[in-house]
Amino acid sequence: HRRRGRAPLSTLEMLSSEYVSLSFSPEGKYLLAQGGAPDWVLINWQWEKAKPVQIAQVSNMSGAAIHQCSYCPSDNTCVCVTGDGILRFLRLDPSEFRSIPFNMGKREPQNYLCHTWVDDRILVATDTGDILVFENAEFRGVLESSPADGKSID
Repeated sequence: HRRRGRAPLSTLEMLSSEYVSLSFSPEGKYLLAQGGAPDWVLINWQWEKAKPVQIAQVSNMSGAAIHQCSYCPSDNTCVCVTGDGILRFLRLDPSEFRSIPFNMGKREPQNYLCHTWVDDRILVATDTGDILVFENAEFRGVLESSPADGKSID
């Protein structure tokens, strides 16, 4: 993942001075970068040209923290963002991120600490110890071996 030159990845559309999570696309041509507070801007960079392709604010109205962003390894047009009460699946259109709707049933939003992809499935860990399973952005349930017993894993 080499890029000619050493100019920093920056844009006037982001107030934050830091990135809290980074993820290369499966083929290595793009870098998904999650900016920090106060605006929590997600940027998909064309790596070689250091050019932003898609930009969006992905937090909620109260500016909840985002912990991680990543590409789906089997579909480089799909990304996931997780944070405190934030779980979003996004489709990469030519110039914007587009939300992929999904239904969590009666589950309340949680602090989604991290996630990992397994092909088209994604496992999302919460601060209560639940491990949620999604397939093609559809909620499938809680992993039976989740350590949750109603206590935080802090």
